[in-house]
Amino acid sequence: MKQLVIILFSAFSLSSYAQLQTFTGNVGFIMTSSFLGTDYVISNAQFTGYPQAVGSFISNTTNLGLTKGILLTTGEIFDTPAGPNGPNDQSDAGYDNQAAGTSLIESSTNASILEFDVVSSVDSLKFRYVFGSDEYPEYVGSQFNDQFRILLSGPGIAGNIDLNYLPSGVLASINTINPTSFSAFFVNNGSGLEAPQNQSDYYIQYDGFTVPLMAVAAVIPGQIYHVTIIVTDVADGIFDSGVFIEQCDGCDFNAGIPTLLDDMIECFPNPSNGNCVVKFPVLPSDATLTVINALGEVVQTETALAGISSFSLNNIPSGTYVVQLTSDAAVWTGKLISE
Repeated sequence: MKQLVIILFSAFSLSSYAQLQTFTGNVGFIMTSSFLGTDYVISNAQFTGYPQAVGSFISNTTNLGLTKGILLTTGEIFDTPAGPNGPNDQSDAGYDNQAAGTSLIESSTNASILEFDVVSSVDSLKFRYVFGSDEYPEYVGSQFNDQFRILLSGPGIAGNIDLNYLPSGVLASINTINPTSFSAFFVNNGSGLEAPQNQSDYYIQYDGFTVPLMAVAAVIPGQIYHVTIIVTDVADGIFDSGVFIEQCDGCDFNAGIPTLLDDMIECFPNPSNGNCVVKFPVLPSDATLTVINALGEVVQTETALAGISSFSLNNIPSGTYVVQLTSDAAVWTGKLISE
């Protein structure tokens, strides 16, 4: 009998890893100080929204692309017909949890909002996330377009910057990442009515989701920054969406990365002697180039015209600066050291 019990337990353990597992819990307990990796210290995590719309997840063997972390949804995280757990056996999975919306996103409802402080030991903040929704593919291009934001504020940043932009400067959303737009970033997970997605726990419930994307920003080491992550229904409270944030205690995404990161503003030379050229993506529209010192003070502002790809900065005093380029489409950041 003892041998039989051991065999059954082993079988259960193996099968439990082949699915998305979700657990409710206090976000302050889930988000340990090392949640984002060795370069960062997390503190003051708090959640606003429906209590059962947030929790931790484990996804060792699924098609999600992340193995563990924290999950925010517009419905609930339980393994119920409305939750994100697989298989994908519904085309309209969702739960209207009656939570309030947010003033940051128009026509929002059922908003889940995660906030925390972070101090970085390096000059960039980087972490991975996945956004998924059961509004795929039926509501691509419609007003029923659930939204999410990853907002960063702190020293060297004017207001909030949004970190869920693609390298091209397009805001990641249902209308921008789908089977016909930026499809390389999209995972088609079936309609909920077809095999193999509706027959195996390897597939999560959402009909579509992004590949793991990287949130990236230039920051000043040792300073406190505030992160706000939001996912919300828009226009109605049905068909759930969710954002998965990777827990990566041992990660060091900055290892071997130069001072300025790919897909951000580049400054040459860097460090400089007070004279440098700022290079950035070709602009779809006019933009404002702002140089901000470590105290958060704007020391120089320039207008960048559509189509240009560089701008010269002269006689910048010694110090560490965040260079921020703001257009109608996106915000890019970079770091400059003047010696």
